[in-house]
Amino acid sequence: HKIADQAKLIPRVAVLQGRRTHLFTGSAERVQPEAKGEGRKLKTLEGHSSYVRSVCWSPDGNYLASGSVDKTIKIWDANTGQCLKTLEGHSDWVTSVAYSPDGTKIISGSMDKTIKIWDANTGQCLKTLNGHSHYVNSVAYSPDGTKIISGSSDKTIKIWGVE
Repeated sequence: HKIADQAKLIPRVAVLQGRRTHLFTGSAERVQPEAKGEGRKLKTLEGHSSYVRSVCWSPDGNYLASGSVDKTIKIWDANTGQCLKTLEGHSDWVTSVAYSPDGTKIISGSMDKTIKIWDANTGQCLKTLNGHSHYVNSVAYSPDGTKIISGSSDKTIKIWGVE
């Protein structure tokens, strides 16, 4: 795809199950939750200055995190749509974000070849993981929160131990 076409792409989808199931998609400069089955847009969250590449729900469903081509991660109140924090520290596009199972941390992968671990409450970067030789495309926590997995354009998947 050409860079100009990327505004039309929807790179990530996250689902929260509960009384209602919501689809959460990102494209262009906005993030949009939609009600599954109803096809009705509930909110449009705006604040990134460039394409949104990744989105996720916090485990309790109260917060959203988004990663963008603008090199930032934003934390949003899922009920009001208000941006609560902007996390800065990557030197290139943020391609993937994920909450830890307990909701206390957020991880991000970037085209700067790093993975960052953030405190979800303060927004402080706790650690930077280096080891990929090309872009980090995807990150996720293990179900017990003791490991992180990352996928990269260097054709590797790495498993990281975290404390």
